[in-house]
Amino acid sequence: MRLVLISRQWIVMSAILLLMVGDCLAQKEVGKIPVMNGMQVWSVGEQLTHQGHTIRLQGFTYAGGPEVVLNHYQLLWEKSTVKGWPGYIREQSAEWQILSRVEEGLLYLVQVKYNRAGQSEGYLSVRDLSSLLAAAGEVPEFPAMSGSTQLSVTESFDFGREAKTYVLTNNQSVDANQQFYISAAQQQGWRVVKQARYMDAEVIMLNSPEGALEIAMKQSNHGDTIIFVNLVSSTR
Repeated sequence: MRLVLISRQWIVMSAILLLMVGDCLAQKEVGKIPVMNGMQVWSVGEQLTHQGHTIRLQGFTYAGGPEVVLNHYQLLWEKSTVKGWPGYIREQSAEWQILSRVEEGLLYLVQVKYNRAGQSEGYLSVRDLSSLLAAAGEVPEFPAMSGSTQLSVTESFDFGREAKTYVLTNNQSVDANQQFYISAAQQQGWRVVKQARYMDAEVIMLNSPEGALEIAMKQSNHGDTIIFVNLVSSTR
């Protein structure tokens, strides 16, 4: 089993949630997702660190089907922790069903699919979102506004796709960043598919023959702008 790239809509929603809680995040020990009765669980990593991200990861099997697992956690996470946002987000990526929830600066994720025996297998993971803001670095390879600082970069590979996810910050306004990124992306051949405002964050979605690009940005309480960029390209 392996963790998979999560669908485009889920990535944008997670970016918005990250931007919403970014001002109040504090480094903390990563907790665990409650295990449902009958689930066989083993530890993949208690405190994994990848590109500055702190992650606790458990694998599991369950004698029932994925819907039983999903229904359990949907009931458990029914109550919202972020005003105006659902208690959980449900998405699908290929054969995987995915539930995610943000609570007190932690991202909880249940990922499940059928195994060869017609039962359930998957992962329970918890990520400390504050670790996304742990270390400053250089600006990324794609165009960035002058004065931008890269806070985090994560790479993922699956299903013939490569995804690079960046978190940056600068002292320019959200409007200035929005104009810059649209112009820079269009000059590189990207086409704007959608622009929208979700939960006080500006979101831009773009396409090109080579892949997809999502950008979300929000002004923090400190006056700077946090930018989340997800670039997905085909490796086939």
